[in-house]
Amino acid sequence: MNPREFIHAHARQACSHVEAEPQAEYRVTLTLAVHDAEALWAAAARKSMDAPGATMGDVLDVIGPREDPSISECIAMLVLPQSLPGCKADDFWVDSMPGLPSKLELARAN
Repeated sequence: MNPREFIHAHARQACSHVEAEPQAEYRVTLTLAVHDAEALWAAAARKSMDAPGATMGDVLDVIGPREDPSISECIAMLVLPQSLPGCKADDFWVDSMPGLPSKLELARAN
């Protein structure tokens, strides 16, 4: 066998072997408490205006007005994972957890 053919055959076998195995997945969790919705909105608005051709109308459609921001959309705008070399984002979401006691309520209970 020609050495070049051997190298290519080995590479094909290695690739088919890797593709057949399940991919390793990792979960990164970040929990946030929003204490200044206006600052959050302003940062999300700045970032969204960086998109080519973005208008203030587009910003308002996505994250809402400063007076009534869509908190989850603002957070998503700011923490949406950037591409990582060798990785593909499998899932991304932002959930709110309404009804949880505040830190002040927890402190009073203790």
